[in-house]
Amino acid sequence: MTEEGTRAVVVVDDDPAVLDSFRFLLETAGFPVAAYPSARAFLDARPARPRCLIVDQHMPDMTGLELAATLRAGGSDTPVLLVTSVQSPGLTAAAGRIGVFAVLAKPPPESDVISFIQACDPGYACAAGRGRLPAMPTQAFSREGLFRGSDHARTAPIPASARQ
Repeated sequence: MTEEGTRAVVVVDDDPAVLDSFRFLLETAGFPVAAYPSARAFLDARPARPRCLIVDQHMPDMTGLELAATLRAGGSDTPVLLVTSVQSPGLTAAAGRIGVFAVLAKPPPESDVISFIQACDPGYACAAGRGRLPAMPTQAFSREGLFRGSDHARTAPIPASARQ
């Protein structure tokens, strides 16, 4: 893997167009990216200490929540952002119980995705505790505040108390 400050952002989605879009966005923003077409492909490859994961919920064979639960059961503390085309309070609650940081509706606002990754800087938040970011002001991705400039109706930050 690359050195600590440049660890890859892992994207797991069964739609090749979505993988290409995320890869383009993230590489353009300067992040190394590793893309996988399924949860199983990611688990089989088992990259060493990714910076964070961006995972689709609705995939064949294993959902994004099932992948997150598998990682947590194996002791991984890698931060997970779940993206879904069908968002619901039940999904958000289940994601919080597993330790997923947030659930975003597809297509997610680019600024929210980038803010999540920036918050996962090894020297900042994501280095702390069992897959949960420490309590952040207003459960924001950024250090400054709540999803600055994003469409709040499209995002569902999971309160820190639910990520325990």
